[in-house]
Amino acid sequence: MNNFNAIAPIYDQLKSLVFWGRLDDAKRAHLHQIKAGSRVLVLGGGSGQILSYLDDLEMSLAVDFVELSEKMMLIAKGRSFSNIHVNYVLEDVLTLDIEASYDVVIANFIFDLFEIDNLRFLLKKVSNCLSPNGVLLVADFQINKRWHAWFSQLMHGFFHLVASLESRQLKEINSELKMAGFHRTSSSDFYKGFIFSSVFSFNI
Repeated sequence: MNNFNAIAPIYDQLKSLVFWGRLDDAKRAHLHQIKAGSRVLVLGGGSGQILSYLDDLEMSLAVDFVELSEKMMLIAKGRSFSNIHVNYVLEDVLTLDIEASYDVVIANFIFDLFEIDNLRFLLKKVSNCLSPNGVLLVADFQINKRWHAWFSQLMHGFFHLVASLESRQLKEINSELKMAGFHRTSSSDFYKGFIFSSVFSFNI
């Protein structure tokens, strides 16, 4: 089971040290496409830094924030916001019963946590909860260089130990999204192409 309780107190500092802020750049890259009044679902929101970025948009948003780690959730709840209304949901995204329809689903660095069967199951859940004109915002890792593969193996090994990470290796996430019926409308790369940030619509 993917659970980041053990690393929650130092997670934000660790990712900033290793990735020089590029993970956060990727998370913010396409938030400007969100419209005021949108209903937003954040999957695996971690310490809630994405909530601060959403609040920085200075528009009214209704956000359902889903996170499995109790300690990460406590950090997220400790943040204050001026513009967004947040509903905190402490649950595994795989068992989450999603009944609402969302204008925006945000999935940052979560798809890479799962093995193929669970990844495809989660993508199906996401497609089912998107509104007709809804968008999926994804920031995650991709391999296109030899050092990427080496670094990915090291990263997955570390998080397998400290967070009981389900996944043993990085998946071809963009290919899986395409197979699931998602169409990429815009994309940006960070950290020498090891990180991507993309906007997807769903082909009904």
